Amino acid sequence: MEVAVLIFALLFAALGIVGALVGLGELGHPVGAHGVQAYGWGLTVNAIALAVYFLFVWSRHYHDRRT
Repeated sequence: MEVAVLIFALLFAALGIVGALVGLGELGHPVGAHGVQAYGWGLTVNAIALAVYFLFVWSRHYHDRRT
């Protein structure tokens, strides 16, 4: 369980980095007349929020187990 939560946190942190690159225009290309920057920033916000949540769950579980 602990390892899975940490893996998910790292996965979502990586997705946050990819989203930031898309948001900055470094990754991806426009689809039709629409840019994908808004999608990239949305992905960043959601992925970082999930990564922080999973790290919080992992740290809480880790500290509860030590006491």
